[in-house]
Amino acid sequence: MMGVLAGVWGGGAVVAGGVVQCDSCHAMTPYVTAAQDSAHSGTNCRACHTGTGPVAALVNAPRAWGWISSAVLGREARPVAISDAPCRDCHNAVLDSTVESRGIRVRHSDFEASSCYSCHPGIGHPISDRHYIGVQMADCTSCHRTSAVRIESCDLCHVSRSTRATGASSWRAAHGQGWEKAHGMGNLTGCTDCHAPSYCASCHGLAMPHPAQWPRSHGESAKENGASCPSCHEATWCESCHGVAMPHPAEFLASHPTQVENDGAEVCHRCHSVQVCERCHISASHPLVPGVRSDAHGGAR
Repeated sequence: MMGVLAGVWGGGAVVAGGVVQCDSCHAMTPYVTAAQDSAHSGTNCRACHTGTGPVAALVNAPRAWGWISSAVLGREARPVAISDAPCRDCHNAVLDSTVESRGIRVRHSDFEASSCYSCHPGIGHPISDRHYIGVQMADCTSCHRTSAVRIESCDLCHVSRSTRATGASSWRAAHGQGWEKAHGMGNLTGCTDCHAPSYCASCHGLAMPHPAQWPRSHGESAKENGASCPSCHEATWCESCHGVAMPHPAEFLASHPTQVENDGAEVCHRCHSVQVCERCHISASHPLVPGVRSDAHGGAR
């Protein structure tokens, strides 16, 4: 057991009398090369993945054997979780300062309770053909509200506007080339961080982003502005809730009895009350027949 502890402490694990280093298994993966090309090229694997000292050796010996046995048996190893402790061992000074990098100004003390990896994914050995999703602007504005009127408030965090046109982020996808088709993707609640609701409504012709009560209230708006729905929604999207063609086509009035016969009246009642159906099906056809329901203006029920 002491041999295993010494091996893990030294940066590898003792197997069959020899020392197996991390790159003995990972040399055939892109991680070793990526680590050598990263800002952490001079950092030993154990500094982040296992830690140093007798306690770290004791805790991580079982993990090391698990990694080795998975490699030997051809099984997929469990993902390696990285704690914040190794990051802060080297970078603790950033908590006392404001950092400017790639056009963004960050005060790390605001995020002391957050995981380092949540903002810096893949930082140890980023693989070139993988996309790492780090912090997005919506993550910040959920607490730090901006102003649609005072755009200069953006400059509190964005120190170089020229950098906003490069890189991958949901903001750039919504504001870059082809934004007309892309800006509706993702979480729309962030639009009003910078844009007044009236700005969005000037193009869409209705409340955008849709208010919380929209599922119940959108019927009235659809009657007046139904032509605007297809600008964002495929017809099949509306039909997935309504169960029928929406907005109703011109021939729907004549053909809807067949729809009801096939799917049942419950489809109609998703939007229409029973009384709406009875205006034509009962009140207009049998206004004074005893025992048949009539409208609210009189007649037998």
